[in-house]
Amino acid sequence: MTYRARPRLFIILTLIALLISLMPQIASDRVFSQDPTPIEPQKIESDDPLVTRVGDWTLQAAPEASSGGYLYNSGEAVAALELPFYGASIAVLYVSGPGLGTLVVEVDGTVLRTVITTAANTLYQQTTRIDYLTEEWHQLRVYAQAGGVIGVDAFVAAHNPIDADDEGGTQGISSNDEGGIQGTPTSVVINEVDMGTPDAIELYNPTSEVIDLTGYNVRTYAYNNIMEVNYTFPTFYIYPGQYVTLREGAGTNTTNTLYMNQNIGNWIHENVDEEDFSGGAVVLSTPYPTPVDFVRWGTATMSAPAGTSFTGTPPNPVFPYTLGRNANSDETDSASDWSAHCGTLGSRNERCLVISEVFYGDPSQIELYNGTDRAVILTGYDLLVYDDPDTLEITYTFPSFTLQPGAFVTLREGTGTDSSTTLYIGQTTGINNTGGAVWLRNDTDVSVDFMRWGAATVAAPAGTSFTGEAIPVPSLVQGSLARRSSLADDDRTSDWCGQVNTLGRANHACVVINEVDMGEPDSIEIYNASTAAYPLDGWQIRLMDSGGNADIPFTVPAFTLEAGSYVRIVEGTGTNTATTLYTTTTISDWVTGAAGAASMQDSMGTTIDYVRWGSAA
Repeated sequence: MTYRARPRLFIILTLIALLISLMPQIASDRVFSQDPTPIEPQKIESDDPLVTRVGDWTLQAAPEASSGGYLYNSGEAVAALELPFYGASIAVLYVSGPGLGTLVVEVDGTVLRTVITTAANTLYQQTTRIDYLTEEWHQLRVYAQAGGVIGVDAFVAAHNPIDADDEGGTQGISSNDEGGIQGTPTSVVINEVDMGTPDAIELYNPTSEVIDLTGYNVRTYAYNNIMEVNYTFPTFYIYPGQYVTLREGAGTNTTNTLYMNQNIGNWIHENVDEEDFSGGAVVLSTPYPTPVDFVRWGTATMSAPAGTSFTGTPPNPVFPYTLGRNANSDETDSASDWSAHCGTLGSRNERCLVISEVFYGDPSQIELYNGTDRAVILTGYDLLVYDDPDTLEITYTFPSFTLQPGAFVTLREGTGTDSSTTLYIGQTTGINNTGGAVWLRNDTDVSVDFMRWGAATVAAPAGTSFTGEAIPVPSLVQGSLARRSSLADDDRTSDWCGQVNTLGRANHACVVINEVDMGEPDSIEIYNASTAAYPLDGWQIRLMDSGGNADIPFTVPAFTLEAGSYVRIVEGTGTNTATTLYTTTTISDWVTGAAGAASMQDSMGTTIDYVRWGSAA
């Protein structure tokens, strides 16, 4: 019996080992977005270690409080609770009752809310929330006004505005919800490599979780695959959507920059020295150590370590560019994820230039815009132009040309004399308002930017993306499709709209909040400044009171706003028309001279316009 059992045990152990070896590869087959994935709200108790206590605070047991307790201060002026969070919304759950004072809510150093917590009876889990913040990292600080006493129960952070009751309840907020503060670690990626002075590596957390990098290891390799830096992380946490830059040499560590106290000696740009000496590689490993990410470039031939994979090798960037993942920080473990970028260490990777406007008419023209602070050499770049639905009409290769910082260049069909603002492509195109596409790629055929409109079916090339509903196309025989601002680049159709020709200068807006009426009834006016009819189906209009609470979250029904037309969004009930839409609900405190705010998002959740007035939070 013993003899028969051993082969079975050996087979079982072999299968387990095989599954474990495959797990890193399975985990790597994900595509990460540069923007943190929208997730549900997460509650964190006031006594959680992530909350920093300043001054004297005491934990008071109370069965009705969140998780059975809350913190209260002693009345000293310096007492405060501080919490870093990521998202567009933060809620503070507090206690109201006899003898309690005024709660002050401060975000990023600015007081956005004061709440009187004095009440005849003690109530727990009362809520005040701020849900109009930008989608990024913020620092929350709460304290008592004028040295009073307050009770703080919990906090709720979310990527999107929290749909909850007004002050006095926490409906829709669960202690089991996940959110923008912490969770189970998953993965972090190498996001950008800088061969400048000093050399640097950027890591990015594309997940919705806080990741403990303590003990993680980064190893850098030269063009000849020889290791130069072997760096181990000190105690360090990287939050969702956060970047951390590792710099060679010595310096003072901060929340987003760590110094490796070692030097990378052989990372150079393509045109600095001999071509055979330009390249390198980076390996990121957990403390175990298990490699979790890898990249190589240039002439480096180093193989991906066990547990990772990498196909192809991206070219070494020329000075002064960095090597970065594409605009979406995609992770397909291949060279197509990477290309030359303008340096963006510590922030979202950006292309150095964008397609800014397409004019279909006589002559047809395409505008590029350099929104960076450095010149971009376009020599050898290609511009490919497609007509409806997917026929390649023109492939234009740039002559010797440099686009200066903040400058535009217009490419015109036909012939003429080139200048610093106009280049002639020597060919004609049949693009019109029925559809087309434009693709810009660099001198090594790596995609830089792409857009399409109308009935065109051209797929976004590798290294780019283009999503969303169809761009509203003008009925004009001659007209422009332009970004709603010259640098609006979310790789979505909502970046674009029909506009009056603005070639060579900044683009106009598309759809805007145009007027606010605090009369009776309250309303806002939306104006279609574009040259095409704009479908507003599913757009979100939020009318906020003086405290920043969304008294009216209104979803636009099936509705098209004609070019150059206006529509009023009116509180209350009534019959919808081509010029008026009713919200069916009312806003509490919009009166002449009072404060308030309004925001507008399209059906994809992209913020299109926002306005606030008075002392609105």
